[in-house]
This record gives sequence, C-alpha cells and structure tokens, in this order.
Amino acid sequence: MGDSQELVSIFEKDFDIERIITELSIRSGESIFKNETFIIFDEIQACERAFLSLKYFFEKAPE
Repeated sequence: MGDSQELVSIFEKDFDIERIITELSIRSGESIFKNETFIIFDEIQACERAFLSLKYFFEKAPE
C-alpha cells in the first residue's frame, strides 16, 4: 500500500482515528468496516507516531 513515507504522513497530522482509518482506506483502495476489517501495522516500530496511535485505537476504536 504506497510507499512508507506516504503512510508515515498519515500519522503526522493528529491521532484522529476516524481520519486515520479513512486515509488508510483511500490509500489502500479497500473499504474498512468496523468489526469486520482486520488491520495489520507491519513494522510499526519504524514510525513512532504510528506506534503511539495504537493507544488511541485501543481507547477510541477497540473494535
């Protein structure tokens, strides 16, 4: 799904989970549905802000 710098830019703005999910959906060309879509952040440690976003995913979108 795109180059890594393009994906890193998704997490540079803020930790708005709805925005992050929308951008991931647009960039992947795939729809993301709550309680249906499984998202894997491979090599997440390479992007500190993406790693930090996991806290917000847990709090605001645990499904």
